Amino acid sequence: MIESIDNTKRVPQLILLLLLLAACGSSIEDQVAQLSRKGPALEQAKQELLLAKDRAVPALLAAFDDPQYAASRPELVEVLVGLTTRVDDPNILEALRSHLRSDADPQVRARICRELGIYERADFANDFAAALEDTSSVVRGQAMVALRQIRNSLSVENRESLLIWARVMQDDEDRDGRMAAGLIVANRVREWMREANKEALSGQLAVAESLYKEALAFSPHNKRASLTLARFYDEQNQREKSLQVRRDNGWLLDVPWVDDAPVLDGRLDDEVWQTAAKTGAFQTWSRAEVLSSHHTEVSVVYTEEAIYFGAFCEDAYPESLIVQGYERDHDLHWQQDLIEFFIDTRFNQKMAGKLTINSAGVISDGSAGPPDWGKYDYSWDITSEAAGFMGEDFWSVEYRIPFGQPEVPRPGSGTLWGVDMQRGFRDHQEWSQWTPTYGDMGALPETYGWFLFE
Repeated sequence: MIESIDNTKRVPQLILLLLLLAACGSSIEDQVAQLSRKGPALEQAKQELLLAKDRAVPALLAAFDDPQYAASRPELVEVLVGLTTRVDDPNILEALRSHLRSDADPQVRARICRELGIYERADFANDFAAALEDTSSVVRGQAMVALRQIRNSLSVENRESLLIWARVMQDDEDRDGRMAAGLIVANRVREWMREANKEALSGQLAVAESLYKEALAFSPHNKRASLTLARFYDEQNQREKSLQVRRDNGWLLDVPWVDDAPVLDGRLDDEVWQTAAKTGAFQTWSRAEVLSSHHTEVSVVYTEEAIYFGAFCEDAYPESLIVQGYERDHDLHWQQDLIEFFIDTRFNQKMAGKLTINSAGVISDGSAGPPDWGKYDYSWDITSEAAGFMGEDFWSVEYRIPFGQPEVPRPGSGTLWGVDMQRGFRDHQEWSQWTPTYGDMGALPETYGWFLFE
Protein backbone atom coordinates (compact mmCIF):
# COMPACT_ATOMS: atom_id res chain seq x y z
CA MET A 1 0.00 0.00 0.00
CA ILE A 2 1.37 3.38 -1.05
CA GLU A 3 1.67 5.94 1.73
CA SER A 4 0.15 9.36 1.13
CA ILE A 5 2.54 12.33 1.03
CA ASP A 6 2.04 14.95 3.72
CA ASN A 7 2.71 18.19 1.79
CA THR A 8 2.29 20.24 4.94
CA LYS A 9 5.53 18.68 6.18
CA ARG A 10 7.39 18.83 2.87
CA VAL A 11 6.87 22.56 2.12
CA PRO A 12 8.80 23.88 5.17
CA GLN A 13 11.63 21.43 4.39
CA LEU A 14 11.86 22.65 0.79
CA ILE A 15 11.89 26.26 1.88
CA LEU A 16 14.70 25.52 4.34
CA LEU A 17 16.69 23.74 1.65
CA LEU A 18 16.31 26.66 -0.76
CA LEU A 19 17.42 29.10 1.94
CA LEU A 20 20.50 26.99 2.65
CA LEU A 21 21.39 26.82 -1.02
CA ALA A 22 21.00 30.57 -1.34
CA ALA A 23 23.23 31.10 1.65
CA CYS A 24 25.92 28.82 0.19
CA GLY A 25 26.02 30.69 -3.08
CA SER A 26 28.00 33.91 -3.26
CA SER A 27 28.17 36.76 -5.73
CA ILE A 28 31.30 37.98 -7.48
CA GLU A 29 31.28 40.97 -5.12
CA ASP A 30 31.15 38.64 -2.11
CA GLN A 31 34.12 36.69 -3.44
CA VAL A 32 36.11 39.90 -3.96
CA ALA A 33 35.38 40.86 -0.36
CA GLN A 34 36.67 37.45 0.75
CA LEU A 35 40.11 38.36 -0.63
CA SER A 36 40.80 40.24 2.59
CA ARG A 37 40.38 37.01 4.59
CA LYS A 38 43.00 34.42 5.49
CA GLY A 39 43.16 30.67 5.14
CA PRO A 40 40.64 28.47 3.27
CA ALA A 41 38.15 31.31 2.68
CA LEU A 42 40.80 33.31 0.81
CA GLU A 43 41.93 30.40 -1.33
CA GLN A 44 38.36 29.42 -2.19
CA ALA A 45 37.52 32.99 -3.22
CA LYS A 46 40.54 33.17 -5.51
CA GLN A 47 39.67 29.87 -7.16
CA GLU A 48 36.04 30.87 -7.70
CA LEU A 49 37.06 34.20 -9.22
CA LEU A 50 39.51 32.50 -11.57
CA LEU A 51 36.82 30.05 -12.62
CA ALA A 52 34.38 32.91 -13.23
CA LYS A 53 36.78 34.24 -15.88
CA ASP A 54 35.42 37.27 -17.76
CA ARG A 55 32.39 37.54 -15.47
CA ALA A 56 34.74 38.45 -12.62
CA VAL A 57 36.73 41.13 -14.45
CA PRO A 58 34.36 44.16 -14.07
CA ALA A 59 33.96 43.62 -10.32
CA LEU A 60 37.71 43.08 -9.83
CA LEU A 61 38.63 46.23 -11.78
CA ALA A 62 36.04 48.25 -9.89
CA ALA A 63 37.36 46.96 -6.56
CA PHE A 64 40.91 47.89 -7.59
CA ASP A 65 39.91 51.59 -7.33
CA ASP A 66 37.47 51.27 -4.43
CA PRO A 67 38.89 52.28 -0.99
CA GLN A 68 36.59 49.87 0.82
CA TYR A 69 38.56 46.97 -0.75
CA ALA A 70 41.96 48.26 0.38
CA ALA A 71 42.71 45.11 2.38
CA SER A 72 41.86 42.90 -0.61
CA ARG A 73 44.00 44.63 -3.21
CA PRO A 74 47.27 42.63 -2.96
CA GLU A 75 45.35 39.35 -3.40
CA LEU A 76 43.18 41.02 -6.02
CA VAL A 77 46.37 41.59 -8.04
CA GLU A 78 47.13 37.85 -7.97
CA VAL A 79 43.67 37.03 -9.33
CA LEU A 80 43.86 39.65 -12.07
CA VAL A 81 47.27 38.44 -13.24
CA GLY A 82 46.00 34.85 -13.16
CA LEU A 83 43.05 35.87 -15.30
CA THR A 84 45.37 37.20 -18.03
CA THR A 85 46.04 33.55 -18.93
CA ARG A 86 42.31 32.80 -19.17
CA VAL A 87 40.74 36.00 -20.48
CA ASP A 88 41.77 38.21 -23.41
CA ASP A 89 40.80 41.53 -21.87
CA PRO A 90 43.10 44.54 -22.48
CA ASN A 91 41.46 46.35 -19.57
CA ILE A 92 43.26 44.04 -17.13
CA LEU A 93 46.67 44.83 -18.58
CA GLU A 94 45.90 48.55 -18.69
CA ALA A 95 44.84 48.51 -15.04
CA LEU A 96 47.94 46.61 -13.94
CA ARG A 97 50.23 49.03 -15.81
CA SER A 98 48.45 52.04 -14.39
CA HIS A 99 48.64 50.81 -10.81
CA LEU A 100 52.27 49.73 -11.18
CA ARG A 101 53.12 53.29 -12.19
CA SER A 102 50.99 55.26 -9.77
CA ASP A 103 49.33 53.19 -7.04
CA ALA A 104 49.83 54.81 -3.64
CA ASP A 105 50.43 51.47 -1.92
CA PRO A 106 53.96 50.08 -2.48
CA GLN A 107 52.74 46.61 -1.50
CA VAL A 108 50.34 46.68 -4.44
CA ARG A 109 53.06 47.89 -6.82
CA ALA A 110 55.42 45.20 -5.56
CA ARG A 111 52.74 42.51 -5.86
CA ILE A 112 52.10 43.46 -9.48
CA CYS A 113 55.80 43.00 -10.27
CA ARG A 114 55.93 39.74 -8.38
CA GLU A 115 52.88 38.13 -9.97
CA LEU A 116 53.69 39.27 -13.50
CA GLY A 117 57.25 38.02 -13.00
CA ILE A 118 55.99 34.59 -11.95
CA TYR A 119 54.09 34.39 -15.24
CA GLU A 120 57.20 35.70 -17.07
CA ARG A 121 55.30 38.52 -18.76
CA ALA A 122 58.03 39.86 -21.02
CA ASP A 123 55.57 42.43 -22.42
CA PHE A 124 55.97 44.25 -19.10
CA ALA A 125 59.77 44.51 -19.40
CA ASN A 126 59.73 48.29 -19.76
CA ASP A 127 57.37 48.61 -16.82
CA PHE A 128 59.66 46.49 -14.64
CA ALA A 129 62.64 48.56 -15.74
CA ALA A 130 60.85 51.77 -14.78
CA ALA A 131 59.99 50.23 -11.39
CA LEU A 132 63.73 49.84 -10.65
CA GLU A 133 63.64 53.56 -9.87
CA ASP A 134 60.69 53.26 -7.49
CA THR A 135 61.07 54.99 -4.13
CA SER A 136 60.16 51.73 -2.34
CA SER A 137 62.93 49.14 -1.97
CA VAL A 138 60.31 46.38 -1.93
CA VAL A 139 59.04 47.44 -5.36
CA ARG A 140 62.58 47.76 -6.72
CA GLY A 141 63.37 44.32 -5.39
CA GLN A 142 60.36 42.62 -6.98
CA ALA A 143 61.03 44.45 -10.26
CA MET A 144 64.59 43.08 -10.28
CA VAL A 145 63.28 39.57 -9.53
CA ALA A 146 60.80 39.86 -12.41
CA LEU A 147 63.45 41.10 -14.83
CA ARG A 148 65.73 38.23 -13.92
CA GLN A 149 62.89 35.80 -14.68
CA ILE A 150 62.39 37.25 -18.19
CA ARG A 151 66.03 38.13 -18.92
CA ASN A 152 66.31 35.54 -21.72
CA SER A 153 63.48 37.31 -23.53
CA LEU A 154 65.18 40.71 -23.39
CA SER A 155 67.10 42.28 -26.23
CA VAL A 156 70.90 42.35 -26.00
CA GLU A 157 70.74 46.08 -25.27
CA ASN A 158 68.20 45.61 -22.47
CA ARG A 159 70.22 42.75 -20.96
CA GLU A 160 73.23 45.05 -20.77
CA SER A 161 71.11 47.72 -19.09
CA LEU A 162 69.84 45.13 -16.64
CA LEU A 163 73.42 44.14 -15.85
CA ILE A 164 74.25 47.74 -14.98
CA TRP A 165 71.22 47.97 -12.70
CA ALA A 166 72.10 44.64 -11.10
CA ARG A 167 75.55 45.93 -10.12
CA VAL A 168 73.89 48.88 -8.39
CA MET A 169 71.21 46.84 -6.67
CA GLN A 170 73.58 44.32 -5.10
CA ASP A 171 73.61 46.71 -2.14
CA ASP A 172 69.91 47.59 -2.18
CA GLU A 173 67.80 47.41 0.98
CA ASP A 174 65.46 44.68 -0.25
CA ARG A 175 66.81 41.17 0.24
CA ASP A 176 64.94 39.64 -2.72
CA GLY A 177 66.27 42.39 -4.97
CA ARG A 178 69.83 41.92 -3.71
CA MET A 179 69.59 38.19 -4.30
CA ALA A 180 68.27 38.55 -7.86
CA ALA A 181 70.83 41.24 -8.68
CA GLY A 182 73.61 39.10 -7.25
CA LEU A 183 72.57 36.14 -9.38
CA ILE A 184 72.59 38.26 -12.54
CA VAL A 185 76.07 39.61 -11.76
CA ALA A 186 77.35 36.16 -10.77
CA ASN A 187 76.11 34.71 -14.05
CA ARG A 188 78.05 37.34 -16.02
CA VAL A 189 81.18 36.66 -13.97
CA ARG A 190 80.86 32.93 -14.66
CA GLU A 191 80.78 33.70 -18.39
CA TRP A 192 84.05 35.62 -18.01
CA MET A 193 85.50 32.74 -15.99
CA ARG A 194 84.63 30.18 -18.66
CA GLU A 195 86.21 32.35 -21.36
CA ALA A 196 89.33 32.89 -19.25
CA ASN A 197 89.62 29.18 -18.47
CA LYS A 198 89.53 28.33 -22.19
CA GLU A 199 92.33 30.81 -22.83
CA ALA A 200 94.39 29.37 -19.98
CA LEU A 201 93.95 25.81 -21.29
CA SER A 202 95.10 26.89 -24.74
CA GLY A 203 98.22 28.47 -23.28
CA GLN A 204 97.12 32.08 -23.67
CA LEU A 205 98.07 32.91 -20.08
CA ALA A 206 98.29 36.69 -20.47
CA VAL A 207 94.84 36.81 -22.09
CA ALA A 208 93.41 34.55 -19.37
CA GLU A 209 94.85 36.70 -16.59
CA SER A 210 93.41 39.81 -18.25
CA LEU A 211 89.94 38.24 -18.39
CA TYR A 212 90.12 37.15 -14.74
CA LYS A 213 91.04 40.68 -13.74
CA GLU A 214 88.30 42.11 -15.96
CA ALA A 215 85.75 39.97 -14.13
CA LEU A 216 87.05 41.17 -10.75
CA ALA A 217 86.99 44.79 -11.93
CA PHE A 218 83.33 44.32 -12.86
CA SER A 219 82.48 42.63 -9.55
CA PRO A 220 85.29 43.58 -7.13
CA HIS A 221 84.03 41.47 -4.22
CA ASN A 222 83.08 38.38 -6.19
CA LYS A 223 84.49 35.45 -4.24
CA ARG A 224 84.39 33.03 -7.15
CA ALA A 225 86.30 35.40 -9.42
CA SER A 226 88.95 36.07 -6.78
CA LEU A 227 89.34 32.37 -6.01
CA THR A 228 89.67 31.48 -9.68
CA LEU A 229 92.34 34.13 -10.18
CA ALA A 230 94.17 32.94 -7.06
CA ARG A 231 94.12 29.35 -8.29
CA PHE A 232 95.38 30.52 -11.67
CA TYR A 233 98.38 32.04 -9.88
CA ASP A 234 98.82 28.80 -7.92
CA GLU A 235 99.07 26.85 -11.16
CA GLN A 236 101.68 29.32 -12.42
CA ASN A 237 103.68 28.92 -9.18
CA GLN A 238 103.09 32.56 -8.32
CA ARG A 239 102.34 31.96 -4.65
CA GLU A 240 102.78 35.56 -3.47
CA LYS A 241 100.29 36.83 -6.04
CA SER A 242 97.88 34.08 -5.01
CA LEU A 243 98.19 34.98 -1.34
CA GLN A 244 97.61 38.65 -2.04
CA VAL A 245 94.49 38.04 -4.12
CA ARG A 246 93.08 35.81 -1.40
CA ARG A 247 93.95 38.30 1.32
CA ASP A 248 92.47 41.27 -0.58
CA ASN A 249 89.23 39.41 -1.24
CA GLY A 250 88.69 37.80 2.16
CA TRP A 251 89.77 34.26 1.28
CA LEU A 252 92.84 34.30 3.52
CA LEU A 253 93.32 34.96 7.23
CA ASP A 254 96.74 35.81 8.63
CA VAL A 255 96.40 33.96 11.93
CA PRO A 256 98.40 35.66 14.72
CA TRP A 257 100.44 33.86 17.37
CA VAL A 258 99.56 34.97 20.92
CA ASP A 259 101.15 34.34 24.30
CA ASP A 260 97.97 34.10 26.34
CA ALA A 261 95.16 31.74 25.44
CA PRO A 262 91.52 32.82 25.94
CA VAL A 263 89.52 31.31 28.79
CA LEU A 264 87.14 28.79 27.25
CA ASP A 265 83.76 30.04 28.52
CA GLY A 266 82.11 30.98 25.22
CA ARG A 267 81.99 34.73 26.02
CA LEU A 268 84.57 36.23 23.60
CA ASP A 269 85.43 38.91 26.17
CA ASP A 270 89.12 38.02 26.56
CA GLU A 271 91.50 40.74 25.43
CA VAL A 272 93.24 38.28 23.13
CA TRP A 273 90.25 38.31 20.75
CA GLN A 274 90.95 41.98 19.99
CA THR A 275 94.15 40.97 18.18
CA ALA A 276 92.64 37.98 16.36
CA ALA A 277 92.26 37.49 12.63
CA LYS A 278 88.57 37.96 11.71
CA THR A 279 86.54 36.53 8.85
CA GLY A 280 84.11 39.37 8.34
CA ALA A 281 80.42 38.67 7.68
CA PHE A 282 79.29 35.33 6.23
CA GLN A 283 77.41 35.01 2.94
CA THR A 284 74.29 33.01 2.17
CA TRP A 285 74.46 29.50 0.78
CA SER A 286 73.53 30.36 -2.80
CA ARG A 287 74.99 31.34 -6.13
CA ALA A 288 74.22 34.99 -5.39
CA GLU A 289 76.85 36.46 -3.13
CA VAL A 290 74.51 38.04 -0.60
CA LEU A 291 75.38 38.70 3.02
CA SER A 292 73.53 36.57 5.53
CA SER A 293 70.59 38.21 7.28
CA HIS A 294 72.06 36.88 10.55
CA HIS A 295 75.51 38.34 11.10
CA THR A 296 78.27 35.83 11.83
CA GLU A 297 81.95 36.49 12.42
CA VAL A 298 84.74 34.13 13.46
CA SER A 299 87.97 35.21 15.16
CA VAL A 300 91.11 33.04 15.14
CA VAL A 301 94.38 32.98 17.11
CA TYR A 302 96.94 30.31 17.98
CA THR A 303 99.41 29.59 20.74
CA GLU A 304 102.24 27.11 21.09
CA GLU A 305 99.74 24.46 22.15
CA ALA A 306 96.50 25.01 20.21
CA ILE A 307 94.40 26.96 17.72
CA TYR A 308 91.37 28.87 19.03
CA PHE A 309 88.19 29.84 17.18
CA GLY A 310 85.72 32.40 18.56
CA ALA A 311 82.38 32.49 16.74
CA PHE A 312 79.91 35.37 17.19
CA CYS A 313 76.41 34.56 15.91
CA GLU A 314 73.83 37.35 15.87
CA ASP A 315 70.36 36.14 16.84
CA ALA A 316 67.43 38.41 17.71
CA TYR A 317 65.68 35.55 19.53
CA PRO A 318 68.34 33.40 21.19
CA GLU A 319 65.69 31.87 23.42
CA SER A 320 64.46 30.09 20.26
CA LEU A 321 67.78 28.39 19.56
CA ILE A 322 67.41 24.77 18.48
CA VAL A 323 69.63 22.39 20.44
CA GLN A 324 69.22 18.72 19.50
CA GLY A 325 71.90 17.11 21.64
CA TYR A 326 74.05 17.59 24.70
CA GLU A 327 76.38 14.61 24.15
CA ARG A 328 79.38 14.54 21.85
CA ASP A 329 78.83 13.07 18.37
CA HIS A 330 75.03 12.93 18.74
CA ASP A 331 73.17 11.78 15.63
CA LEU A 332 71.21 14.99 15.02
CA HIS A 333 74.22 17.29 14.98
CA TRP A 334 73.14 19.17 11.83
CA GLN A 335 69.44 19.70 12.78
CA GLN A 336 70.05 22.70 15.03
CA ASP A 337 71.69 26.09 15.34
CA LEU A 338 75.37 25.44 14.78
CA ILE A 339 78.74 26.59 13.57
CA GLU A 340 80.95 24.26 11.50
CA PHE A 341 84.65 24.21 10.64
CA PHE A 342 86.15 22.23 7.76
CA ILE A 343 89.93 21.88 8.03
CA ASP A 344 92.56 20.53 5.66
CA THR A 345 95.46 20.78 8.12
CA ARG A 346 98.02 19.09 5.87
CA PHE A 347 97.07 21.34 2.97
CA ASN A 348 97.10 18.46 0.50
CA GLN A 349 93.37 18.13 -0.33
CA LYS A 350 93.42 14.42 0.60
CA MET A 351 91.37 14.56 3.82
CA ALA A 352 89.30 17.16 5.63
CA GLY A 353 87.89 17.18 9.14
CA LYS A 354 84.37 18.44 9.77
CA LEU A 355 83.88 19.92 13.24
CA THR A 356 80.36 20.88 14.29
CA ILE A 357 79.58 22.86 17.46
CA ASN A 358 76.07 23.80 18.55
CA SER A 359 75.11 26.82 20.64
CA ALA A 360 75.54 24.78 23.83
CA GLY A 361 79.16 24.06 22.93
CA VAL A 362 78.56 20.38 22.11
CA ILE A 363 80.93 18.94 19.48
CA SER A 364 80.41 16.43 16.70
CA ASP A 365 83.32 15.58 14.41
CA GLY A 366 83.94 13.50 11.31
CA SER A 367 86.15 13.34 8.24
CA ALA A 368 85.79 13.01 4.48
CA GLY A 369 88.06 12.37 1.54
CA PRO A 370 88.06 11.57 -2.16
CA PRO A 371 86.21 10.58 -4.18
CA ASP A 372 83.05 11.32 -2.15
CA TRP A 373 83.66 14.52 -0.21
CA GLY A 374 80.01 14.61 0.88
CA LYS A 375 80.20 11.33 2.79
CA TYR A 376 81.54 11.82 6.32
CA ASP A 377 83.02 9.20 8.62
CA TYR A 378 81.73 10.13 12.07
CA SER A 379 83.85 7.51 13.78
CA TRP A 380 86.78 9.87 13.17
CA ASP A 381 87.64 11.89 16.27
CA ILE A 382 90.15 14.48 17.36
CA THR A 383 90.72 15.90 20.79
CA SER A 384 89.03 19.28 21.10
CA GLU A 385 86.84 21.26 23.48
CA ALA A 386 84.27 24.02 23.21
CA ALA A 387 82.02 26.27 25.30
CA GLY A 388 78.88 28.15 24.33
CA PHE A 389 77.27 31.33 25.66
CA MET A 390 73.86 32.91 25.01
CA GLY A 391 73.51 36.71 25.15
CA GLU A 392 70.50 38.98 24.73
CA ASP A 393 70.69 39.14 20.95
CA PHE A 394 73.44 36.65 20.05
CA TRP A 395 75.11 33.40 20.94
CA SER A 396 78.80 32.66 20.80
CA VAL A 397 81.20 29.73 20.93
CA GLU A 398 84.87 29.35 21.80
CA TYR A 399 86.58 26.30 20.37
CA ARG A 400 90.06 24.88 21.05
CA ILE A 401 91.95 22.25 19.00
CA PRO A 402 95.29 21.16 20.51
CA PHE A 403 98.27 20.65 18.18
CA GLY A 404 100.39 17.50 18.07
CA GLN A 405 97.60 15.11 17.10
CA PRO A 406 98.00 12.92 13.99
CA GLU A 407 95.60 15.06 11.97
CA VAL A 408 96.49 18.38 13.63
CA PRO A 409 100.25 18.90 13.27
CA ARG A 410 101.75 21.92 15.00
CA PRO A 411 102.03 24.77 12.45
CA GLY A 412 105.04 26.99 12.11
CA SER A 413 105.31 30.50 10.75
CA GLY A 414 104.23 30.39 7.09
CA THR A 415 102.23 27.15 7.41
CA LEU A 416 99.03 27.04 5.34
CA TRP A 417 95.75 25.30 6.19
CA GLY A 418 92.69 24.98 4.00
CA VAL A 419 89.62 26.03 6.01
CA ASP A 420 85.94 26.71 5.49
CA MET A 421 83.35 27.76 8.06
CA GLN A 422 79.58 27.81 7.90
CA ARG A 423 76.60 28.52 10.11
CA GLY A 424 73.27 26.74 10.22
CA PHE A 425 70.34 28.85 11.40
CA ARG A 426 67.22 27.19 12.84
CA ASP A 427 67.59 23.76 11.25
CA HIS A 428 68.17 24.81 7.64
CA GLN A 429 66.19 28.06 7.57
CA GLU A 430 69.42 29.64 6.38
CA TRP A 431 72.97 28.43 5.74
CA SER A 432 75.82 30.90 5.43
CA GLN A 433 79.55 30.53 4.83
CA TRP A 434 82.88 32.28 5.11
CA THR A 435 83.97 31.04 1.69
CA PRO A 436 80.86 30.38 -0.42
CA THR A 437 80.96 26.96 -2.03
CA TYR A 438 77.44 27.51 -3.39
CA GLY A 439 75.51 24.92 -1.46
CA ASP A 440 77.91 22.01 -1.74
CA MET A 441 77.81 20.19 1.60
CA GLY A 442 80.61 18.00 0.25
CA ALA A 443 82.65 20.99 -0.88
CA LEU A 444 86.10 20.18 -2.21
CA PRO A 445 89.03 21.48 -0.15
CA GLU A 446 90.21 23.32 -3.25
CA THR A 447 87.31 25.73 -2.65
CA TYR A 448 88.27 26.39 0.97
CA GLY A 449 89.76 29.61 2.23
CA TRP A 450 93.29 29.63 3.61
CA PHE A 451 94.83 30.21 7.02
CA LEU A 452 98.40 31.54 6.94
CA PHE A 453 100.05 31.18 10.34
CA GLU A 454 102.21 34.16 11.24
